[in-house]
Amino acid sequence: MTILEIFSFDATDAYIADPTGILNLSESYSGLSGLLSFHHGPQIENSSKGTCFITWDKLESYQTAESRQSKRAQDLSLVVKGNSHIQVFDIGTADLEKIVGAPVTEINVMKLKEGKTLADLPPMFEAFKEGKKSTFVLLMGWDKIEDHLMIQEDPGFGAAIEISQSLVDYLGMHHAKLGSNKGGYQQ
Repeated sequence: MTILEIFSFDATDAYIADPTGILNLSESYSGLSGLLSFHHGPQIENSSKGTCFITWDKLESYQTAESRQSKRAQDLSLVVKGNSHIQVFDIGTADLEKIVGAPVTEINVMKLKEGKTLADLPPMFEAFKEGKKSTFVLLMGWDKIEDHLMIQEDPGFGAAIEISQSLVDYLGMHHAKLGSNKGGYQQ
């Protein structure tokens, strides 16, 4: 079981100006038991916001890290201005490296509509049925955001979206340029 923590935030002016120079955010997380990877970067649709992807080996590791927030909170205050939001997902054995290694990462959080069940989801959502949760995350890696926009023009894509809109509510979707825990954000 792998736990994905998605931390979205209103970015400080310093982070907006230079995500690589303000702080190696991964240092705030180094040495924490169970930490698998750390990626962060600006959101594409709104560059005044940032996104962090932190993966943990198990839920208990995430919970232990959350209980020791003081050093992280101090470091994060250099990049977080105003609102922030944390979402946590069990992503099983999914390999995120290709997704976060892509130039653009799509983050799309969905929740089953009231009265709908996982059994109602069509085959294209088969992987979500493994999690057995009503809220799930779809992650995609793209070479460029235009590729994602172009595929939306495909008639088959439109039909799939129509089906999914009858089953799930889209809680949030954005794209980010995520860097690696190997030296922090990489452009």
